Amino acid sequence: MAAVKYPDGVKDYGEMVTKGYCFVDKTMMIRDVCEAEDKVILYTRPRRFGKSVNLSMLDYFFNIDYRGSPDMFAGRRITKECPECAEHRNAYPVIRMDFSRLSSFSVDEFRESLSDLVSLIATRVRRAISPDALNEDDARRLRKCADGGLKGMALNCAVADMCEILDNAYGRKVMLFVDEYDRCVQGLSDQDLYDGIVNSIRPFMEQTFKTNTHMRTGVVTGIMPLAKAGMLRASTTLSSATFSATRGTSTSGSPRGRWSGCSRRPGTTSPG
Repeated sequence: MAAVKYPDGVKDYGEMVTKGYCFVDKTMMIRDVCEAEDKVILYTRPRRFGKSVNLSMLDYFFNIDYRGSPDMFAGRRITKECPECAEHRNAYPVIRMDFSRLSSFSVDEFRESLSDLVSLIATRVRRAISPDALNEDDARRLRKCADGGLKGMALNCAVADMCEILDNAYGRKVMLFVDEYDRCVQGLSDQDLYDGIVNSIRPFMEQTFKTNTHMRTGVVTGIMPLAKAGMLRASTTLSSATFSATRGTSTSGSPRGRWSGCSRRPGTTSPG
């Protein structure tokens, strides 16, 4: 009998599937995202609870760049129980951001790391889009984002600008995924530093999600509610997006999902 392989430290859904790791089938989370058009879903879970893997799974399902790639969802619940979700499969441009990359040593370093992250995303977008699909203005704007060094309003609006560019190129609104949005402020004991980082990232988050008419659906993962972390102004009126509470815990994070090819780890309620 082959030894059961547990995906300790594995954050890529495709790797878990192709290498035969034991994991819980949480693919019905995809249905929640399909139904959340013009909304942003916040999934709050403790650390090491599979949030990054869930975002990776969503990326594999929705990202148009994976069209024609090996099937990562054959036999999964989403394929068996939600055939209507098939129309969304690899149908959207996706922007995925990992906020664990952001520095929190100082406010200046945080802003610089956020600018670097935006530059990295823009570089990936440039590689994904055929030059023939870009008009001259969009090509210029995308190049400016990729060159780095953005500050102020240009930085705050950069992801929303890229969503517009992708929408223009593909004719489809963009899926926006942000992983560990609150990692940069977790555990900070310096109140001035905390406030400085929050005041820096709040306008970025609001431009990225609240006023972004080229976003189809947003998914954000973290530990704290957005309002508690101070990432959004409570008084801001939501325009094209509304933030929803986490839906369906059995689809997104609890051990009630179905095991994929394994039994539970001895002494635990879940395999991971």
